[in-house]
Amino acid sequence: MIIESWLLYALWAAFFGGMYSFTLKVIAERWYNPAKVNLINYSIGSVSTWAYLVYSLDHINLDTSFVLWTIFFAWVNAIFHTLSVFTRVDWLRNIDTVIFFPTLKTLGAILTVWVSYFYYHESLNVMQSLGIIIGLLVPVLLITKQEYEIQRNLCYWIWCIVLTVMLSTISMIWIKEFVSRGLWLEVFMFASYVFWIIATFAAWFFQKEKQQVYKSKGIVKFSIITFIYNIAMFICFINAMKGNLAIVYTINSFSLIIPIILSIIFYKDHFNYKKIFGIVLSIISVLLFV
Repeated sequence: MIIESWLLYALWAAFFGGMYSFTLKVIAERWYNPAKVNLINYSIGSVSTWAYLVYSLDHINLDTSFVLWTIFFAWVNAIFHTLSVFTRVDWLRNIDTVIFFPTLKTLGAILTVWVSYFYYHESLNVMQSLGIIIGLLVPVLLITKQEYEIQRNLCYWIWCIVLTVMLSTISMIWIKEFVSRGLWLEVFMFASYVFWIIATFAAWFFQKEKQQVYKSKGIVKFSIITFIYNIAMFICFINAMKGNLAIVYTINSFSLIIPIILSIIFYKDHFNYKKIFGIVLSIISVLLFV
């Protein structure tokens, strides 16, 4: 059986995405400043992608209209991506990963399949419809009476997850639109990192007004690790977007297992058998989408 290249990229993107998601949990738990981590991460990324762009100049046709469109797509994606990252880090300080990531990925898969069907006119079969129904059960299973006793303002944080789903899904759809237009990957990657730096600076100034107290021990080393996972996920994800949007997102949903397991091991996040069942249902849900 020969697996198509975009499907392999989707599988690798899910792995690197899971590791990157866990870095967000670590940032939250260690009380690192997410703006500082991302500035180091994106600065390394901008230098790396600039070198890649210069190396690729002989292989690409820098048509002015294509470059402008590419920069526009990178700018819009940077806004939604940065908002998504910062909201995740802040909210992971207040809600367990065993609730946050399954709910995020399942609701995101449902929204993406809906966009895939109505905007890109990709087919939705009976199994995918069943997957949506099962997917809706996951948040219900994960959000129990016990969670209300353990975590404060749980309803508020669940609505925050919904907002994160919208931000991350819009960012993903925007990349799909970029790929479908055949714009330049090299320019897009470099422009994305530059705009991510600008957006992160803006977020940092906002954070200063909140007067948060952050820690800095080991932040540079950790930021480099974050960069490796981030750029690997970014490259694989863009190449995976040459395939079916709904399938790519559902494969990406498997990445939720990595931060959940690692958070339980390293940070002793609250866990019970009902949540195991919820995670299993989440996997079944995304499998039915494929």
